[in-house]
Amino acid sequence: QVEGAVFSCTVIYSQFAYVSTMGHIGKLILKNGQFDWHFNKIHKDGRYGRFGTINVLGGNRVQFVSPHPFSLQNDTIVVNDITGEIIRMN
Repeated sequence: QVEGAVFSCTVIYSQFAYVSTMGHIGKLILKNGQFDWHFNKIHKDGRYGRFGTINVLGGNRVQFVSPHPFSLQNDTIVVNDITGEIIRMN
């Protein structure tokens, strides 16, 4: 079960699914359906609401991109894919 209103984007990479819903991001292990890591209730101040793009980057990083509704810029969250720690939110 994944919290949130609507799946915004899902990316399958290797044995994992990177998922997002309204205010939630996570990495699911496809073999057992459990989260390797996830973050709930990250939507704040009108930011980080709906993620339109997930990029699996080199260097064990995953980037979640949320279009900002009031500007031409995007909000992004970068997570260390191994430790599950948020590296950057901007």
